Amino acid sequence: MTVIGMGEKKTPETFRVSCERFIFLDVIESSEEDAEDTARRASQSAKKNSAKKKTETKKSKVQTQPSLPELPPVPAQATLSGSDEFLGYVPSDTEDEDEDSGITALSDIEAAIVKMITDNSADGKETGLGEIGSRLVKIFPDFDIRNYHYSKLSEFLKDFPSLQVTNRDNAVWVTLKSTPDTEVEKQIQSIFARHNTADMNISMLKSELQDLNPNLDATIRKSGVTRFSVYLNRKIPSVEVNGQRVSLKS
Repeated sequence: MTVIGMGEKKTPETFRVSCERFIFLDVIESSEEDAEDTARRASQSAKKNSAKKKTETKKSKVQTQPSLPELPPVPAQATLSGSDEFLGYVPSDTEDEDEDSGITALSDIEAAIVKMITDNSADGKETGLGEIGSRLVKIFPDFDIRNYHYSKLSEFLKDFPSLQVTNRDNAVWVTLKSTPDTEVEKQIQSIFARHNTADMNISMLKSELQDLNPNLDATIRKSGVTRFSVYLNRKIPSVEVNGQRVSLKS
């Protein structure tokens, strides 16, 4: 039996996670209001255009009366102004709400997606958009992109700094962005500085570097190697690897 829950954002988390799927009523109401507002603005715009055409007709002494243009179908979750048009972004009165409004934190969602991609990569598999969507709902029963004012999952994912969304072979794929080697080098130097040392265990260095840079594995693979030690020797000129130790060059 599938358990689907519904409620407001103040619904206790213990109840939300106990459901296989949880839907926020706030999102449904907001979507309906956005659709009504969009339709109203489109209607007002059409009336203004009609009035303008009538005025121009009188000035040019044209006897035929222009007819009202047919309104195009209005997407339920799209806006008609500015850079938001067709980007899947849905403005809402709740846009400035605090992050503790009850929905899953973006950082938790990003971490879950990064783990999906990393695990798939270790198995030699790519990660598709559909897989991410279905797995996110299983991990976070209350996950709904409308909670974050989006209507398209692909556009939602594009705003994460660690993710890259590409269209290929009639499918949408999600990968981790690689980090420039110069930036990785700065991160490594900051780790050494934080420990006030010039020599570290390579496993410890990699672990702390991954905390700073979730894209580390993608960066290493993009460089053409698979081992962290080889990557350091080839791409990071300020360090030297000796067995299980990494040291800063003097």
